[in-house]
Amino acid sequence: MSAGSNALLERVRAMDVQRLRAQEFPVTENWRFFNHAATSPLSRRAAAAMEKQIHEQLALGSVGNDIWTPEREQTRALVARFINADPSEIAFIRNTAEGISFVANGLRWRAGDNVVATNAEYPANIYPWLNLAEQGVLVKLIQEKDGRIFLEDLDKAIDTRTRVVAISFVEFSSGFMNDLVTLGQLCRERGVLYVVDVIQGLGGFPVDVQQAQIDVLACGGQKWLLGPRGCGIFYCSRRAMEHIRVTVVGASSVIDEENYLDYNLTFKPDASRFEYGTHNTVGIAGLRGALELFLEVGPENVARQILTLTDHFCERVTDKGYTLFSSRRPGEKSGIVSFYKKGLESARIAAQLQRQHFVLSVRDGRLRLSPHFYNTVEEIDALLEALP
Repeated sequence: MSAGSNALLERVRAMDVQRLRAQEFPVTENWRFFNHAATSPLSRRAAAAMEKQIHEQLALGSVGNDIWTPEREQTRALVARFINADPSEIAFIRNTAEGISFVANGLRWRAGDNVVATNAEYPANIYPWLNLAEQGVLVKLIQEKDGRIFLEDLDKAIDTRTRVVAISFVEFSSGFMNDLVTLGQLCRERGVLYVVDVIQGLGGFPVDVQQAQIDVLACGGQKWLLGPRGCGIFYCSRRAMEHIRVTVVGASSVIDEENYLDYNLTFKPDASRFEYGTHNTVGIAGLRGALELFLEVGPENVARQILTLTDHFCERVTDKGYTLFSSRRPGEKSGIVSFYKKGLESARIAAQLQRQHFVLSVRDGRLRLSPHFYNTVEEIDALLEALP
């Protein structure tokens, strides 16, 4: 066994992956699940938090509000801690697209303004900007080159009419990890709003909104956060909040929200102004359970384990005749590995693997592997053996 393999096993043991698998992830009983870039399985902890919330709704009805409101605020504080923000800058949203739409629709645009993005973005981070075309807003798409995005291309695209740079932390198809800190510094120097879709990275890799100077962050909970569908997080910095109007308005958007017949349209002074109606209390409970597990394991340990597993895979898959599309350069590699085999249809390979209880995706004609911290080296080796 090589020194690298020994180090890998030591890291796995340090996290006690087998205990976590047995206690938290029943999906491992039947599946080798490598599809966290799509929709992840819940942990038992997240599911238990959701079940508790449902049982309280059964037993208490509206009486439960005295329990659920403090729990919601505890979750808000937990989210803030997870990304190094202030709780007043956090709102709960349904999905990534909703958060990005809050920004796209909330800014005051002038004809000729533009948004800089890339041609590798998931539609949730493109369509809200394209929808501004009737206002005369242009979307400038930087071209991905061999699965990579270059900072100098983004820099060249920013001009005096650029209002927003909208980009993903990790690109959903290639797995390319953008340098959030360097790009954040560039956006601050050029005076543009920095909007980041972090759904393909947050949970797998730490995000520090202060260090990266992120203005707005949006993230659904159902992928790398191992949380429920239909509940996500929206970070809006105080700096950005000054420029983003509230465009979806409801009873919960305003101060003194329970004074129902005093129609005082004065928005709340923090990010909760974007929470326009009844909260998804079950989803928020599940998100809290998921985050508690991450903080227990340690975000740095999670990232280390994911890279250990993907490195192990990438070092061996080419021996079976596969080509890697994803960059594996330090700082660019992530938990997503895009790969293919000439002459074989990726969709057929994925279907064949699923019949053997291996779960992967196909994106842009390539296989996409996305393991998480509870996966093991043995599972990776079994997948390598099963690949045709």
